[in-house]
Amino acid sequence: MKTLLLLALLMAIFVPDAGLACAPSKLTKIVVVNATPGLAANHWSRQPLVIYRQGERFIRTEEPRDSDQKLHLMVVISEPDVWFVNKEDGAGKHIVDPGPQLSAHAPILANPSIPSKFLELEYGCEAEFVRTNSLAVMGERNIENRRTKVYALIVDDQRLEIALADRGEPAEVSYYAAGKALSVIRYRTYQADLPDQPALFAKPEGYAYSEDRESGAAPETYLYLVNAAGKPIKLNIDGRAFPEMGHLMALALRTTVGAHLLQLGPPQASVNIDLTAAQAIPDAKQRRVWCLLVGQQKEGTLKVISVDPAACRDLVAKGLDVAPLE
Repeated sequence: MKTLLLLALLMAIFVPDAGLACAPSKLTKIVVVNATPGLAANHWSRQPLVIYRQGERFIRTEEPRDSDQKLHLMVVISEPDVWFVNKEDGAGKHIVDPGPQLSAHAPILANPSIPSKFLELEYGCEAEFVRTNSLAVMGERNIENRRTKVYALIVDDQRLEIALADRGEPAEVSYYAAGKALSVIRYRTYQADLPDQPALFAKPEGYAYSEDRESGAAPETYLYLVNAAGKPIKLNIDGRAFPEMGHLMALALRTTVGAHLLQLGPPQASVNIDLTAAQAIPDAKQRRVWCLLVGQQKEGTLKVISVDPAACRDLVAKGLDVAPLE
């Protein structure tokens, strides 16, 4: 079973199934931009991201070009086949999903620290999410000359807002923590009743593919931890101790999907982190990376913050006082 990661940007990856299936019966085309406050006006993710999906098995995403990272990514899922393409260099990768469940997902948010319920919100099923969870209207908002009703799901100090226009099509999805907007996805196009176009979900031709057909192996996965504590720290991960890291130094290690215990060593503070494939970020070499900032609260407890996709790619590329992933 596969999940497509859309952290305002998407990539396809293997994950266990979760939640109700989002399966639009008609071909749906969605165009969104990243409107998160504080993001540079010329940032590549402010350009349109295009998503097509139909049924349980078909998703296609076309990312904007990231010239700094030499990435222009497209992913086509036609379960059990998945094709990754970098239009920038003409390279592609073909993966066959080993199953046993064959369905594709497009979560709008991807962050290990957010409530799991928020991760169930998918592109193409926004209004259905509102109905299924019986979300109440918290107010009205004018978004780019569109009158919308704003629905909210609140867990502790975290809030998910879904703004739906008069006919129920989404206009904006926002995620807040402690009152601060950490992710704002704005919809430019939402067409939910298009005629079938099977060619959208066929193998993209004209690219040089490597194959994972026989093994069905998932991409290599890495955990990238950055010391944001403002002082040197020693980390212990799943009982494995690592050398002291200075402020803004990074630790890169091979890891796996699942739960891991992160401790500040000698073990005096700890936190469990759950690395799901839906939150992994693709790099230029088709690997999957989780990027986390590790800090410490005044009372000594650990605080772990997920890094947005663009920043994660930059961190992995630059290395932050540690050699980049080879």
